[in-house]
Amino acid sequence: MPNWPYCPPFDYEGEQGLHQGISSGYLALLSEKLGIRFSVTADKWDNVIPLAGQPDSIAVSPDALYAAVVIENERDEDLEDGAPSQAPAGLLKIIDLKGNPADWIISDVSLAGLASLYGNDPEPEYVDINDDDIAVITLQENNHIILVDLSDGGIINHFSAGAVDLNNIDIEKDCRIDPTKSLVNVLRKPDGVSWVGNDRFATVNEGDLDGVSRGFTVFNLDGGVFYESAESVEHIITRHGHFSDKYAGKKGNEPGNVEYAVFGATEYLFVGSERSSIVLVYRTTDDAEPQFVQLLPAFVKPEG
Repeated sequence: MPNWPYCPPFDYEGEQGLHQGISSGYLALLSEKLGIRFSVTADKWDNVIPLAGQPDSIAVSPDALYAAVVIENERDEDLEDGAPSQAPAGLLKIIDLKGNPADWIISDVSLAGLASLYGNDPEPEYVDINDDDIAVITLQENNHIILVDLSDGGIINHFSAGAVDLNNIDIEKDCRIDPTKSLVNVLRKPDGVSWVGNDRFATVNEGDLDGVSRGFTVFNLDGGVFYESAESVEHIITRHGHFSDKYAGKKGNEPGNVEYAVFGATEYLFVGSERSSIVLVYRTTDDAEPQFVQLLPAFVKPEG
């Protein structure tokens, strides 16, 4: 049977929307053109907040007291060599949701000067909030992670996302699946992030610029690595016939986002792979590494 490198399962270049939404009492709709809108009914907006720059992700705290919006201010990839640093710097906006929507208070938190990589040009990508009103923020291009206390905007901790070694993977677009190569000391470049309880969080490491890490990591609050998937995500995807040789020489399966959920008494992590159009399901607990449960086919190129 012939190998069709440009027609892997569900591999389709779809359109990427501008809106990202979450709900926690209010429905929050984020748009690069319109700012952020909040509503409690389907036919009426209760508040519209203009936002500067390029808002990329939004989260509402479990207690519905705060919303966190990361303004990426993504670089222009067509300018010069397309690499950072390019002004303006990205930042975090904290919205205090207490009281009447018209009276909500918005404060800015600078993220500049923290990362060792392009520190003057932070590009925050995703944000999530735990039960303690602590926001975790990924700076993908900067390969950095920041923890912010939303009650006062203080930075609790920040650290490099680090690097990983990958073995037995396919790194060449050559019309065949050849998982025999290795990559050493590859920057994780985290994209999506989700709290796993209140003491750990998981990042999916999509890679960007010089990072092609292809998996996911569970971090402790101090930046220590609790679990690293390394090449195992790519191996699972390949065994199920969803690896695309088209992206072998780039970022591989390109994990885009991760979500934590509890069903009954069982905790799960859901890891979406954009280029393979699947969601990997893992069972997780406080004291054990995530265990792969199943792979779910998804719609084309899941990213959010």
